[in-house]
Amino acid sequence: MDDKSVECILKKLSNPKLIEVSRNVNLKINGFRDINVKKGVLIPPQNLIVRELLKKKYRKKVEKILNPDKYQNLLKCKEKETDNITEISNCKIEKDKLIKEIDTIRKKNIRLEEYNEKTKINLKNFRKENLLLKEENIKVKKESEKLSKENKRYKEEFYNIKDKYDKLKNVEKNQLNQLKNQLNELDKENVIIKKLEDINKNLNFKIDMLEREKKEKRKKIIVFGEIKSKKIIDTEKYDIYTIDENELSDLNVDINEFDEAWILSYKISYLDKKNIENKIDKMKKRDFPSYKKLKEYVKKEKC
Repeated sequence: MDDKSVECILKKLSNPKLIEVSRNVNLKINGFRDINVKKGVLIPPQNLIVRELLKKKYRKKVEKILNPDKYQNLLKCKEKETDNITEISNCKIEKDKLIKEIDTIRKKNIRLEEYNEKTKINLKNFRKENLLLKEENIKVKKESEKLSKENKRYKEEFYNIKDKYDKLKNVEKNQLNQLKNQLNELDKENVIIKKLEDINKNLNFKIDMLEREKKEKRKKIIVFGEIKSKKIIDTEKYDIYTIDENELSDLNVDINEFDEAWILSYKISYLDKKNIENKIDKMKKRDFPSYKKLKEYVKKEKC
């Protein structure tokens, strides 16, 4: 079939049939998502659909679908068209206007679809951002709760430390007062100690003086021979200097410095005794032939 015959048949098809043919050849028209009837109006318009179907891309497929035998009656429209050239010519202007309007609508529809697409993308991005903001808000809320708990804990710790500090301060104050009192008492004790030290010093001085007096009153005694028991000697009364038998042969002591010279005849030899007596003042000499005589003399001196 030629283009005129195909166009004639397509224009005579009902809207549902034309939609069926368009979908069978998978017709795509820019600015329109689908071919459909809305409120009794074919969208896109019939002329636009027919014009697109006559394009080389869809021509062969359309011709296979449109069987000439089946659509013989519709081919008669070709003859009628020849007779009605004048009528078609008159409608051409209206057709061109309609095409322009359709093209304008198509462009607007394309822009509307682009706008809708952008709106969808923006809406999708907005939803993502909103979801992220919600998640961030949840995190911030959790962090805020955590910080609030930590702040509460820190406050409790602060007040606990403050209470301990106040208690320690009071204890320190009390201890300081006690220490001051102790220092005052210590000062008093130091004064007393100083007085006691002065008293003790005076006492020691008096004791020393008494010791000196006693020492001066003690008799300086030189004894020739060892006294058997030292207990009989009153050391407070006598200052004893002993010369034993071994030292008699080499006597280096000035005997006359002593108040008395005791000769223990029962301890030394006769020759040593004579030798000693020659060196001693007779007034200082005391001769003891026995230990008994010595004891009696010491006892008599005590009385």
